[in-house]
Amino acid sequence: MKAPSLLLLVIASLFVRCATGETAFKKGRLDLAIKQSSYRLTKRPSHTKAAKVFIAAYQTQERIHQENIQLQIRNNQPFKWEDVLYQYQRLQQNFQQFSKCAACRSLIQPLPRPYTESIEQVLDLAAAERYEAGVLALKYQGNRQACKEAFEHFKKVKQLRSSYKDVDKLLPLAKEYATLRVVIEPFKDVHSLSKNDYQYLEEKLADALFDTRQPHELVRFYPPALARYDSIPPHHLIQLSFTKYSSQSETLSSSCTTVESNETYKVGTKKINDTTEVDVMEKVKGSLTTHRRELSASCRLEFRIIDLDTERPLHSDYINDWADWAEEWHEFSGDTRALNGKVLTTSKNLFPPSDTDFFRDMSKSLASRLRKRLQDFYRKE
Repeated sequence: MKAPSLLLLVIASLFVRCATGETAFKKGRLDLAIKQSSYRLTKRPSHTKAAKVFIAAYQTQERIHQENIQLQIRNNQPFKWEDVLYQYQRLQQNFQQFSKCAACRSLIQPLPRPYTESIEQVLDLAAAERYEAGVLALKYQGNRQACKEAFEHFKKVKQLRSSYKDVDKLLPLAKEYATLRVVIEPFKDVHSLSKNDYQYLEEKLADALFDTRQPHELVRFYPPALARYDSIPPHHLIQLSFTKYSSQSETLSSSCTTVESNETYKVGTKKINDTTEVDVMEKVKGSLTTHRRELSASCRLEFRIIDLDTERPLHSDYINDWADWAEEWHEFSGDTRALNGKVLTTSKNLFPPSDTDFFRDMSKSLASRLRKRLQDFYRKE
């Protein structure tokens, strides 16, 4: 942790320790007022102001939560017991704060009691309400939306009471009926790839789309062969088309420039006044030719998502991909000191990437990018 952040935490901790909770109480932050005043009373049981704040904040918080509980019960809204549960859990938090403070026990009469028994009772009521809603929704097994609701209800039951009745049986059943089944056909080769290239791309697409990772817990991708064994018909169909492929092309270019040394060197001598001979110092130069070779290839994969109930397209898009590679080598003429120590590549690569190498790189990229596009589309499910 950085020093400024640590300093802020220390200051905040000191503030909590020194505060009586009066400011928090005036601002309506009752939980904080209870925490601050109880901490002060723990350190100094005779602190009058902290005692007053604790009594007022605790009793006010207690009254508010009890009123909310009665209001939720009277309103009788769906899943009211979950709202009631929240209120009891807040009351229990206050009680735990109270229990930590020995000086606080003489301030509240009658002595507060824990809410664990009430919480347990309400947990049962909340789980029962959710369970009944789930069972009712699951009756409509031909309605995927209803089964999605059942699945969410049973998930909530598991959160409330992990072993409630037969929820462990009904949860996966609801999920099975709620799952959106998406069949992905083998891609249509418009470009007429070689057999090996076709198989390679198909394998990469299958690896990316049919592994154990699904875009959503209620979405399942599978190939037509597996769809035949499913008792529930597929909902969507994805059609793929490999529509464009520009195989490897090569571009050559060259450029020439004059280079000179950073330092001066002796290039000769001359006489001064016909008697004195001195060195002639100059920067040396040379001619540097840079050759560049670029290889590139590109392709396109189109896809379309079809609703099998209406036989209408839901979405269509395409992915362009490419691969490129470049190298440079040099020719030099002149004084090599003009290179200032630079080491030149004087010959081109004898083993550049092949067209197959490019195609395989693009196949991997296409598969990964297609998966990402489909994940984004189905994530909202």
